[in-house]
Amino acid sequence: MPSLVYEEADAKGFVNVLVASIAGVADTKSFPPGSRVWYCVANKGPPERRNWSRLPEMVHAGDAVGPQCVEPGDLLFAVGAGLRYFACSFDTVTEVKLTLLGQALASLAMAFMVNSPPVLSANWFPPSKRATSTSIALNCNNMGTAIVYLTAPFIVSDTSDIPDYNGYVAVFAVTSWVVALFFFRSAPEPVNGYSTVPNSAAHDEYDWSQWKNAFTHSGFWQTLMAFSMAECVYNAISALLGQFLSATRFSNTQVGFVGAAFIISSLVGGQVISHYVDMRRSHETATLICLVLTAVAIALFRIVPKNEVHATLACLLFLGVVLGPLQPIVLELGVECAYPTSEATVAALQQLGGNFFSALVVPGLSALQRLNFGAAKGISPIYFYGSPEWIMVFMSTVTFFVFCTL
Repeated sequence: MPSLVYEEADAKGFVNVLVASIAGVADTKSFPPGSRVWYCVANKGPPERRNWSRLPEMVHAGDAVGPQCVEPGDLLFAVGAGLRYFACSFDTVTEVKLTLLGQALASLAMAFMVNSPPVLSANWFPPSKRATSTSIALNCNNMGTAIVYLTAPFIVSDTSDIPDYNGYVAVFAVTSWVVALFFFRSAPEPVNGYSTVPNSAAHDEYDWSQWKNAFTHSGFWQTLMAFSMAECVYNAISALLGQFLSATRFSNTQVGFVGAAFIISSLVGGQVISHYVDMRRSHETATLICLVLTAVAIALFRIVPKNEVHATLACLLFLGVVLGPLQPIVLELGVECAYPTSEATVAALQQLGGNFFSALVVPGLSALQRLNFGAAKGISPIYFYGSPEWIMVFMSTVTFFVFCTL
C-alpha cells in the first residue's frame, strides 16, 4: 500500500480516532469518587459499583460490527444519559431503576468505543505511527474521566444538584453523537484505486472463532495479563484516591484536581513513551520497564507519609507517567502477537479481561481500605496482604515476571 495514502489520511484520521474514543466517556464515568455524586445519593451505593455497572461492556458487540460502530455507540451514550436525566423526575425506586438502566446502556456503548482505536489506527495510520495513535485514542478515554474529576465537584454539592449535573452530561452526550453522525468516517477514501482499509476490517462476515484462536498465539495471554493489571491499578487508584488521601489536608475539590492531575500525567507518559516505541519498535522492553516502574511508583506512594502533600503528589504523578503507556503498548503488542486475529478482537479480549479483573479486585481493595480507614487516620498496615497499595505492588511484580516469558 503506498505510503502517500497514509500521509494524506493522517490529519483526518487523527481527528476520527479522537472522536471514537472521547465521545461519551464522561457519560459512563460521570460518578467519580472525587465528585461526591455517589455520596450525595445514598441509593446509588459506593464508587466501586461503577465497575460492576460496566460489566455489560463484556458483550463487545462492536467487535462484530466493525469500525462503523462509533455512531450507534454514541447514540447509546445519548440515550443512557437521557434516561439518567429524566430519572430524577420520578420517585426514589423508579429513579434508581432508570438510573441503572441508563448507566447500563452507557456501559454497553463503551463496548463499541473500546474496540475502535486499534481498528481505526490500522485504517488511518502506517505501522510506524500506530502505537502513538492508539495511545492518543485510549488516553482520550481517560480524558473523559479527567473532565468529570474537574467539573463534578463544582457542580454537585448535594442531592438537589444531581438533575442539573445529569442534564449537562446528557447535552454533552447528544452533542457528541451529532458530531460523530455528521463528521465521523471509519476510513479514508480510496486514493488512486488503493483502498486504505486492511483486510482485517474489510471482511463481510465476522469470524467468532478468533476469540478462541487468539489464545493459541504465543505471547498473547501475557499481553492480556499486562493489560488487565494496568486497567485494574488505574481503576483502583481512581476509585480509592479519596480514601488514600484521607490523611492529607486536601478538600473534596482538591482531591478532584489531584485525580485529574494523575490522569493527565498518564496521558503525557502514554504519548511520550508510545512515540519512543514507535521509533524503536521496542514494545517488550518498554512494557517491562513500565511494569517495574509502576511497582516502584505504587510502593513510593504507599511509603511516603500522606501528610507530605508535595511528595505524595509527586509519587502519584510519577505513577501516572509510567502506568499510562502500558495499555496502548501492550494492546499494539497483542495485535502483533495474535496476528491474523483482528485488531477489534484483540481489543475486545483485553478490555474484557481488564474490566472483569477490575470488577473482581477493585471492590475487594475498596473494602480492605475501608477496614483500615479508621486505623491510624486511614493509613494501611505495612503487611502487603492488608494494604491495597502493597497488593497492587505484588500484582505488578508478578505481571513483570510473567511478561518476561514472552
